Amino acid sequence: MSPQLVLDRRKVAQYVTEKQELEVMLAWDLLEIFNKTDTLIGPLRAKVHAAMWAMLHAYLAFDWLHEAITTTVGNAKKEQLRMARALNENHPPTNFFPALRCHSLQHMAFCADNFDLQDCCWVIRMYGEFVERAAKVIPPAGGAATERRHALDMLMDQIKTQYRRGFQWKLPRDKAAAADLAGMDGFVENYLQRARYNLNKPAEASNARDVGGWLAESLSQPHQFVNSLKGGISIFRPKPSDTTLKIDRVFGLMPGATISGTTTDLMYFMDTFGAGGRDPIYYLAAAAAIVSQGHHTLLEVALPLTMNGWADYSIGYYTSLMPTGHREGRVATSHPAQGAIWDVLDAAEHHRKNRFMLVFYDAPRQIQGCYLFEHGDARFKLMATADDNLATTFTNRFLAWPTYDHVNRWYRLYYGEAAA
Repeated sequence: MSPQLVLDRRKVAQYVTEKQELEVMLAWDLLEIFNKTDTLIGPLRAKVHAAMWAMLHAYLAFDWLHEAITTTVGNAKKEQLRMARALNENHPPTNFFPALRCHSLQHMAFCADNFDLQDCCWVIRMYGEFVERAAKVIPPAGGAATERRHALDMLMDQIKTQYRRGFQWKLPRDKAAAADLAGMDGFVENYLQRARYNLNKPAEASNARDVGGWLAESLSQPHQFVNSLKGGISIFRPKPSDTTLKIDRVFGLMPGATISGTTTDLMYFMDTFGAGGRDPIYYLAAAAAIVSQGHHTLLEVALPLTMNGWADYSIGYYTSLMPTGHREGRVATSHPAQGAIWDVLDAAEHHRKNRFMLVFYDAPRQIQGCYLFEHGDARFKLMATADDNLATTFTNRFLAWPTYDHVNRWYRLYYGEAAA
């Protein structure tokens, strides 16, 4: 099964835009399932409630943790306020994020029964930041404080940090320039109206707000929408040679904010609080909430899930996000909602906008063409597995804007022959 070589620049750029749009919409569809399924959102709310009470107890028991907790909560509240304002300037922020109605951490804990998945993941990120900050605080010498400090060190070193294995190739990120964020807000209303369309149906027609032409990468409409959410993607810019960014460019994916540390926060949270009996279906909450809020892309979430053995994701094969449990020490999901989640992933995988491709460039931001593969091509699926091998390959083999020669050499390692 040989791929097709496509050298029509406009056509390939359109393929890229459609793929990016599809993955944004997939995140919103997953978000809807989590929010509407009581057996999914209920246990998660309970564990989020427990995490906030754990922070409260730490605050009351150890005065040397006060600054870590107040700083963490303050940063989290500012982030939600910024994102809520971005969603719709004509409505008060509290219409979007129930947590913003809460005037204290204690109040948040009491309000957790009203949280949706995005609120829950917001608290999970907040708890992860608290653990990191608390582990860096030097407590008074002796007594219970020293014991607590030792426990926090063990917590960070042995549990949370282990999830970030393979992150050694992650480069520091730059803050986005203010000019990059201008003019994004107009895309929000239109996209939110389209966000939950059925993936089995054709996409709705473009409207007057659509970006004209075949604009590539950061100028495409999906990327402008994600920027307008004012999440992490709008704030942080990966370095040009960032590994995840090079993978994005070759596979025609949304450029994001590099590999997701927040996803590892979710893994740590699940191990600590065991939401839903620790069913691994909850790891897909990252793909729903973190991606739909514009913090990270689907690939950036899938990389740590695959590296930690909870998925075997191959780019574009969305059903491979499901926890199968065939790796040693991992279990398959047994959650009753797995069928609904599978259906959404399968619909996206077989959607007309999901093209399996390797894109190459002849100048920065200038698409030259792509190799186009058929669904079910086993060699492409192996090439596209989002694991340590893929990260190492793109770290060592590819330039910031991979050329035809670079992509072709990699392609021939698996296929041996030229494309038709």
